[in-house]
Amino acid sequence: MLQSNIPPDRTQTKRRYDIIVVVPLEEELQAVMDTFSSKTNLSTATSFRHELLSTCPDITMLVVQQEGMGRTFARSAVADILAEFDAGLIICLGIAGSLTKDIGLADVCYSNTIADVLDNSSITDKKRGQLDVSLSFSHYSTPREIVTALNFCRTQPELKPAYLNWQNEQSKHAAALGLTDLKSPDEPKPITTDGIIVCAAVSKSETYNDKLRAIDRKVTAVETESGGVFQEASRHSIIALTIRGISDMANGDKAQLEQRTNGNVRKLAALNAATFLRLQLSNPYFVEAVKSRRLSHQHFESSEQNGPESNEPSLTSTIINIGQHIDEQLRELSPDFRLQQYGYRLPTPRMRQVQTISSGSRPDPTEIRDALITRSHALLRLNRHYPDNSLPWVIANDLLTSEINGKQIIPVVIDGESVTPPRSSFAAVAGYTFAHLKDHDGIQIVFIINGLPIKSKNRLKYLGLQIDQYPSAKFLFITRAETIELAETELGKIVTADTFELCGISFLEISHFVQKNFGMTGSEAEVIALRLRETFQHFNLSAHPSYFAGIPREVLSALLQANRRAELIQLAVDGFLSFVVAGDTADVALSRTTRLRYLKRLAIALNVEKHSFSQEETVAFTRSFSTEFDFGIDPLAFVNSFVDAGILHFKNDRVGFSLPFIESYVLASALASEPQTAARHFVLGPDFNMNCFDLYAEIGASDHVVCRIIEGLEETLSEWGLKADETHILLTDKVRPSMMSRPEQIEAIQKRLQRTAEDIEHGRGDTKKKQRILDVADRVKEEAADSAIFGIEDRRAYELDRVGIAVQNWVIGTLLLGAGAEHLDAEMKQMLASLLVQVSAVIAHRTTEAMLLVNFGEIKRKIFEDKPLIEAISDLDEQDEQTIKRFISGVIDVLEYSLLSTGVRRVLDQLCEGARQRVLATTVEKASVHGTIEEIIRAAWLADIESKRGKDMLVSAIKQLPPSPFLRSSLAAHFAYRVYWNHWRKEDRFALLSAAEECLKGIGVQIKKGELKRFIENSISDSSDCDSDVTRN
Repeated sequence: MLQSNIPPDRTQTKRRYDIIVVVPLEEELQAVMDTFSSKTNLSTATSFRHELLSTCPDITMLVVQQEGMGRTFARSAVADILAEFDAGLIICLGIAGSLTKDIGLADVCYSNTIADVLDNSSITDKKRGQLDVSLSFSHYSTPREIVTALNFCRTQPELKPAYLNWQNEQSKHAAALGLTDLKSPDEPKPITTDGIIVCAAVSKSETYNDKLRAIDRKVTAVETESGGVFQEASRHSIIALTIRGISDMANGDKAQLEQRTNGNVRKLAALNAATFLRLQLSNPYFVEAVKSRRLSHQHFESSEQNGPESNEPSLTSTIINIGQHIDEQLRELSPDFRLQQYGYRLPTPRMRQVQTISSGSRPDPTEIRDALITRSHALLRLNRHYPDNSLPWVIANDLLTSEINGKQIIPVVIDGESVTPPRSSFAAVAGYTFAHLKDHDGIQIVFIINGLPIKSKNRLKYLGLQIDQYPSAKFLFITRAETIELAETELGKIVTADTFELCGISFLEISHFVQKNFGMTGSEAEVIALRLRETFQHFNLSAHPSYFAGIPREVLSALLQANRRAELIQLAVDGFLSFVVAGDTADVALSRTTRLRYLKRLAIALNVEKHSFSQEETVAFTRSFSTEFDFGIDPLAFVNSFVDAGILHFKNDRVGFSLPFIESYVLASALASEPQTAARHFVLGPDFNMNCFDLYAEIGASDHVVCRIIEGLEETLSEWGLKADETHILLTDKVRPSMMSRPEQIEAIQKRLQRTAEDIEHGRGDTKKKQRILDVADRVKEEAADSAIFGIEDRRAYELDRVGIAVQNWVIGTLLLGAGAEHLDAEMKQMLASLLVQVSAVIAHRTTEAMLLVNFGEIKRKIFEDKPLIEAISDLDEQDEQTIKRFISGVIDVLEYSLLSTGVRRVLDQLCEGARQRVLATTVEKASVHGTIEEIIRAAWLADIESKRGKDMLVSAIKQLPPSPFLRSSLAAHFAYRVYWNHWRKEDRFALLSAAEECLKGIGVQIKKGELKRFIENSISDSSDCDSDVTRN
């Protein structure tokens, strides 16, 4: 007999409790019973159940104890109790182990998310009978209104006294239990926070716990029951919450801690969790959120919640309504977002303050919410063709889950063009009620004014009057009028605002987006984020938030495994064309596919046929296209639809593509189906279309084009290869950068490798640090683009004259092999791989030769003579001139080392990142090589693709190298860089780290990686029996 998955209508047949508290063991039950008195004993022969005397008369409560510890017993307890009773909220209450330094012993955490890994873990064999645990997880969420209500006990002024009293009372309990030294003197009272709580096997293994920490940057604690509670509650369409007191730090000191405190730390942690729940029963926001569940188990309904004494919606209901309204707007404005589940989070871009003469250097990008902390007004200028109309709502969604200066943010999105006198005020045009909160002490209203009525002085003045009505609010003005200066408008008489420009979405934000929405670990998410970022920069694609909603998991997995990018660009192209179709009001509106076909023809005409169309000729070209297929469209209107969307533009009456990535994609797609046309277009030379070729090779290159590139590589070897009497410069002692003459520099590399090894085994992500590095790198690129310093352009020109042709042909060949790994036949792939290794060795030789011509001593002299620069740095760091000069000298030495190692590291990085598909492992292994440098290049490439197959070959090749500190440290730096940025699997990272260790060993430097690995393996051994020998918090 089939059973329905739809839960029955329990409210008509069962007794209902507002809150059912589920506790695992007796000590946690005792804490609840000590905190709440029993009203009625409802226990059965096998189950402890008591109705509790709630401290809030309007809330009914029932407590039930599990029959045993763990997820299975937790789920059974919820299933059994829901068979007899109905509930509005189920709370899993108990103790847990902390996974973060942010919360300590006796602190309390509660769930915004549960990451359940108990049913999704896999265990694999390691050497000597040890086991390794791989984690995959399911997400469950506590509704926003519950989490926000709990947060209010700390942020709302009227609730703070009760919260402080709770902290003081629990501190007294700690003292009574003899736990006066439990907390640090800086934070002697228990604190509370929301976060991600992991339901997992609890182990003393630091390695295992670091795997749990890598799940997400906001992981707070680990316990064993919540997954079962949330799963069963979800099956009955009932919301759930976990409250946990911290009883240990989830490490090997747990038993010692319990013995030292005679178990009292567990008692205090359980008591703090129970009393924190009691505190919430005096929190009107929490009480209201719980009472609202009586009306609906699915949605919060605010009507009739405030009784006859108030007609205003409550703060809790306002936040819920805003969240629902934002979600509705995002689904309306973003087609791909409509397909996502409720709670799906889009990444939020950053913004950068527009540089002024007085501001000096170019400001760094900043998160929008951070920019609003220190200013009341900000103007965000968008390109007029910016395609994502959902941006204001994406920003609002981010702000709704944030605080500013300890206050809850209430975002209000206002269509600036809709604000008109006399009746269309902010309150009238907003989609929800908010005005009753404008004087609330614990609330920070942030208005997001989307669009300004620049052409109407009267409406701008009225907008200013509306702004005056909210003196404590903050305002973010968003405009597509690129040349607007707020000070020059009528509105500028009322407000003064810093001007910002929109930046791309940060590495940090992309990484968090991938972790949150696709359930990937921190290491995986960071590799994907880096490759997404590099793809966007390479194709000059400014990815907007809605673009990310259309990325399927399969595409991200392909990017993680093989750096495949054509599908990512196709998604962006399709997104832009969807905006064009949506905005087409013509009687005959052509589809996205037909518009793509039109753009392909235009791209061929402009790039291959070398036509230069005026506006009149473009209209004629379009008319011909329409006539061929009998579309009957207005050709001028059709062309203008692309111009209005920012895809095409006219400059000096000549048509062109405004977005390079669209031009590259449509041209590559067209050429892939026209081999002869492709052969005419892809001719080796200075004007070779590299971006288009990158995509073309992935779609499928023709044999003619492939053969031409192979011939180009052969010509490069013939012209630029080493002569019979030449020794590769990296095998000589000619390269002696100043940095290598100082032992402390080698020691610094050694320490960096040691830290990297520890990060790998502990699964630690370093997303924030990586974001800072990327920001600095971007800053350097921007400054370098503005001016050429110390003759760098002369050196670059010399290098290009010397090896430019070789580098270009080699890069093209690498792109072809990497992108076409699944299209090319075995013979062509092996020929390409062999030639690429041989040309790589040549490039490393010639580039290093060119860099030796740079006089770094002269560079130091010129900088030392720049007194204003020395003084500026001295003022900034409060250091004397000699200290600053030593610092600058060190920086230049690092620059010298970096430039000299550019050749070998550039070729290795390009090969390893541009052609790293696993399907190429056999091809690279069979590559024909000659000489020591070619051997090391092939081995490094193979080990990067598949460490298991290539690590022995790599170590053997390293052992054949001469004891050159420069060469060996350059290789070690390359391996460390790949480990840090580009790999996420532990076995791959350790293989490359072993290679780095072998490199440094040849110059007398040792890292203690062996001891570290033995320590880690012992830790893994301790936890390998995690399904049967696990201690519980």
